[in-house]
Amino acid sequence: MDRLFDGAQKLLDLTLTARQRQAFQVYYQEMVDWNTRFNLTAITDLEGVQIRHFLDSLSCLLALAPSGAGRNRPLALIDVGSGAGFPGLPLKIVRPAWRLTLVEATGKKTHFLQHLVDRLGLAGVTVVNERAEQIGHDPAHRETYDWVTARAVAAMPTLVEYLVPFCRLGTR
Repeated sequence: MDRLFDGAQKLLDLTLTARQRQAFQVYYQEMVDWNTRFNLTAITDLEGVQIRHFLDSLSCLLALAPSGAGRNRPLALIDVGSGAGFPGLPLKIVRPAWRLTLVEATGKKTHFLQHLVDRLGLAGVTVVNERAEQIGHDPAHRETYDWVTARAVAAMPTLVEYLVPFCRLGTR
């Protein structure tokens, strides 16, 4: 995991703690194991996962700089179309105080996500097995998030339609 640890330090000025390093190790091992039974991701080689999944997810921190949103409460992030948990779970590992909601329409993937959340002992994470266009109408999720992320979900015009309902005023 040296590529991840070095990349986080050099590119993001982020020094991962021993607990965070262990969490990424477990994440990788669980993902590779589950991927033998369910198609979670095409990228499973160690170097590819470190760069194209973990570091790519953590690069969101460059845009998620502290702002007025979330200063008096934990920042709330929703990750739509989470798949194997990217970018939401790597962000949660390095920002444990954040409140995270993972939305994934495929049941086997939500089963993996919940297993991983439990295995890593991550508090403040909700896994939702639902389509974005449906959950966007749910008052419990509508206009409640400071940050909304998605990766490889849909073309930009469609993606914006899916994500805007989750945005709190001032959200990015």
